[in-house]
Amino acid sequence: LYVTGSMGTWKKKPVPRLDLRATLQRHAHAAIDITDGLALDLSRLLEASGLAAEISADPPLDAGATAAAAWHEGESYELLFASSRRLAFPVIGRVVAGTPGQILRDGRAITPAGWDPFPARAC
Repeated sequence: LYVTGSMGTWKKKPVPRLDLRATLQRHAHAAIDITDGLALDLSRLLEASGLAAEISADPPLDAGATAAAAWHEGESYELLFASSRRLAFPVIGRVVAGTPGQILRDGRAITPAGWDPFPARAC
């Protein structure tokens, strides 16, 4: 699992990562933009793929950002992708068989929190 850049602070003027289109078309097995929070978007990607993930590192952080902000707050406007190739991007973990959508770090589950435009509502 790779991320394309640093995160953890709101980007006032996001820049789409169109420069990575050819690389990702050739090498990515799955990809998602990180606008709702890394943990939430990773969980969505894993759930859609029927897989889980083991996290080995925090993503690179923007100046003044915290790891908690990078994992659980949105608006980073970077990409998260899975590839079996060694690429020149920051590695945060790997995809594994397991409960679809589950994210593990040091054997513990990470709660996929972030911004949800359609939260579950009590009826």
